[in-house]
Amino acid sequence: MKMYVVGLGPGDPEYITVKAVNVLKQSDIIFVPGSSADRSISKNIIRDLAERHGFSDTETVDLEFPMTRDREFNRMAWERNVSMIIGAVSSGKTVSYAVLGNPTLYSTFSNILEDVRKQGVEVVFVAGVSSLDACSSVAGMNLAKGDESIAIITYNDFMKRQRLDFDTVIIMKVPGGSAMIEEARRRFPEFRSCVYARRCTMPQQIIRDQPGEDQADYFSMIILRR
Repeated sequence: MKMYVVGLGPGDPEYITVKAVNVLKQSDIIFVPGSSADRSISKNIIRDLAERHGFSDTETVDLEFPMTRDREFNRMAWERNVSMIIGAVSSGKTVSYAVLGNPTLYSTFSNILEDVRKQGVEVVFVAGVSSLDACSSVAGMNLAKGDESIAIITYNDFMKRQRLDFDTVIIMKVPGGSAMIEEARRRFPEFRSCVYARRCTMPQQIIRDQPGEDQADYFSMIILRR
């Protein structure tokens, strides 16, 4: 048994790979995971691709991944999702699981990967353009050269650190909008560049190197560069 985990890219359908389009076209069912906001973006991408490439009749199925701190509640949701996926794969259907960005980086599928594999399913990852690539490109920032180092951390991890011994630091899941630029500069003034990026390649895209009045957004990051 086999299934595909497909990266849809950062938001603009034109950023999806040819490989991903081909896999989605051959799929009998496409699972769309995440919160309602995640699924809305993913479904818009899939709908656009389906119209362009002729697979509008492919079935899509929502999978709910609650964003709570209740581990037991989360686990129950994950088990339901695994059961639905295994049922589809076992029936002989070609199954894809479509995620924003790159499926091996902060993806919902990481929560259920081992459970799916334990059921004897071969998981094939189809890489996508990550939000890191999209935002650094839109901002015109080179992330590294030569032997320079990069760290990718969450905002919660960032707040615990006293030192950042890297040439570039990418802070994911920034909760407070571009106002967090001030916090990052105050704590780590040794970085010469500090850029806030949100929903890159989407219509709501924001790139700032100064604090603004925008609202918090899950699809945001801060890039620090020495």
